[in-house]
Amino acid sequence: MNKKDGKYFEHLVELIERSIDPDAKIEQDVQMPILNSINGYTTQCDIVITKGKKPRETITIIEVQDRNSKIKPNDYRGWIQKLDEIGAQHLICVSRQNFPASIIEKVSMSGNKVSLIKLSELDIDNIPIDFFGFKSRYVDFQILKVVFKKTITNKHQISATKVKEYLLSKEAHPDNKIFTYDKTNLISLYELVKEYNKTNENGESGRSLFQSNFDSEKCLYLTYKKEFIQVGLEVEYDWKIIKENLPVSLMSYEQNEYGTLAWVLKTVYKLEKDTVILKIPVTKKGKKYIMKNIEISTIGNPAFSLEMNIIKNS
Repeated sequence: MNKKDGKYFEHLVELIERSIDPDAKIEQDVQMPILNSINGYTTQCDIVITKGKKPRETITIIEVQDRNSKIKPNDYRGWIQKLDEIGAQHLICVSRQNFPASIIEKVSMSGNKVSLIKLSELDIDNIPIDFFGFKSRYVDFQILKVVFKKTITNKHQISATKVKEYLLSKEAHPDNKIFTYDKTNLISLYELVKEYNKTNENGESGRSLFQSNFDSEKCLYLTYKKEFIQVGLEVEYDWKIIKENLPVSLMSYEQNEYGTLAWVLKTVYKLEKDTVILKIPVTKKGKKYIMKNIEISTIGNPAFSLEMNIIKNS
């Protein structure tokens, strides 16, 4: 396991804990002061949960181990020492693996001071019978070809020919944010036509015409050499929409004596150069499943959307 993988696992645990206790203050990778240190030394804690206010404040530290091997007794002793050194009230140990019997025995004699949690993927036989179905779909809008049919400008400001030359240059790539309606928020040609497509087109591919009139009440501006140039555009573009169903895995967050506290729906979609990761913590209150803190992260810079569908089990 490299350091990056460990931090990802810690962040996943932090996300789950925020769903379990949304009112608590939860921080990742915290340097906590050692109480009796003369020189002000600190020690690193993977996750720190703070509840309440002084003098009734309670602190819980979470130590996360993302390894293929089980937690060793020495690891556990080190975490207990850390707990005492910083004066925290509770320790939660999280692992992908089962805990050794010797550690389980020690924890059973500690009251509510220490909790053991296993975070692992569930196979289909261990998914709760009343758990809802979930489907996610990756949706990507693509521009295949762009033709600037007409370009209108104020000739006293800049010629339409110059603007068209600029729009055909590499600087004006469809993904570059060079347009604006309010002279504050910049948008790209990709975003302009994607929004137009959403309200004016059907199907999964086609050829369309985007128009922005020069004398329109909603003026479109081009950023050109640090100036805002009002433009009228008529852009013909070929487009297509790619939709792919994504595989969804389910992880359980299971505490030794209380069973499953939460689940995590997770899907990972790898593109040619980019990766999209969806994580949804799920908790249960009574007979209701609750989804909070939905997180979509990316590696790279893909432009995309996700469709999510919940299927109620009968």
